[in-house]
Amino acid sequence: MINRDDFHRTAAACERCGATYAARKFSDGSIRLIGRSNECRCGGREFVDLSEAERPNGSGRTATD
Repeated sequence: MINRDDFHRTAAACERCGATYAARKFSDGSIRLIGRSNECRCGGREFVDLSEAERPNGSGRTATD
């Protein structure tokens, strides 16, 4: 059984096409989409956690940092 402390909710982007989805990121680093199979509409299966993604200026910081 999954413990609620084993994951956090986040936004994730498909590494292939950039489409974004609501997701859960687990303590082992894996990302699972919420409300759909773990596959993007383009067929991609690799996702990046947007809360940890590099910003365009490369700082990795958000506007609130």
